[in-house]
Amino acid sequence: MKVKYYLDNQEINDFTQIWTNRIIFEQILEIDVPKSTDFFICRPWIPPFEYIEKNLKGKNHKIILWAVDSEPDIFIKDSHFYNNLKVLSETEDMFIVSPNYNINNIKLPFQVHYNYSMADCIVEQQKWNTKLFKWLFKNSKDFYRQKYFLSYNGVPKYHRLALFNNIIKNNILDKFYISMTSHIEDGKNTIPEFDMTEFGENFYNKNFPLHLDIPEQLSRLLGTSQMNPTVYFNSYIDVITASGVLSDSVYVDEKVYKPFASFKPFILIGECKTLKFLKEWGFKTFSPFIDESYDDIKDYDDRMKIVYSEILRISNMTIEEIDELYWNMEDILVYNFSHLSKFVHNVDNDLTKKIIKSYD
Repeated sequence: MKVKYYLDNQEINDFTQIWTNRIIFEQILEIDVPKSTDFFICRPWIPPFEYIEKNLKGKNHKIILWAVDSEPDIFIKDSHFYNNLKVLSETEDMFIVSPNYNINNIKLPFQVHYNYSMADCIVEQQKWNTKLFKWLFKNSKDFYRQKYFLSYNGVPKYHRLALFNNIIKNNILDKFYISMTSHIEDGKNTIPEFDMTEFGENFYNKNFPLHLDIPEQLSRLLGTSQMNPTVYFNSYIDVITASGVLSDSVYVDEKVYKPFASFKPFILIGECKTLKFLKEWGFKTFSPFIDESYDDIKDYDDRMKIVYSEILRISNMTIEEIDELYWNMEDILVYNFSHLSKFVHNVDNDLTKKIIKSYD
């Protein structure tokens, strides 16, 4: 038997529409599964539960629910997502996969396996451009990079706008390559719903969108998984603004994997304990060169005080000092570059084995 795949609750016959996990999906497609299997590639805003209830419940199919984007509600008791999984797992043969990691070891009434989000897209670009990336890295020893920091920001969220506001307040915008709302059509009119009065009148409309390296008309087409070597290899440190900062889970996506593929250190504005998880996956982070004590702090405001302080400290360095700081991390950067592809390979193999075993 073959696996049936669904995207947005519509059956698909190829993976041309899929932006992540394509390699493992193709591997699973080659498995001769022993029972009818329905594989739902699931995005949070288009849940599959109504379709499953109507078409599959009670038919003794294996149901694989594979979240490809952040789904923190999977760990939140009495959320819609949690409750539906709980009910289905009591009667159906379910295999549940999420890119969100249960950092607080919340006891769940169903088993969750873990994948990644968009790491494979970055690994593919790294593979295609290995010689170029290695050449740029090695030869950048011969010149000072133009910017201290690189920061991509897509959907406008409070923590991203707060970062920009802090940059403006400290008069360090010239130290940054930074984008904001650059892949959102008519970004100036895509005003966030939260209160921005603390940033000042007309803060949003007078500053954004900021387009960094992709023409506005192409930004939505190319998406966020594309890498432009020019800005990566002409800046020293990435400031990553993750998708969320307040969740009890950890969600890691392409924003973190891009620096690994381009020999970059980073400061992370994200969920507490994200760096801890990266180290458990075998990556190396950047302490003591960068103060990473923020990773252990649960409170968002307290965490950001350390992050902003570290950005300002590095901003006050001379170009000679930040160049020296960067090259002192060379061994870590080379290691992470190599480890990224091994990480994706290991996750894919582990999940494929678990899926096969789940039929026993």
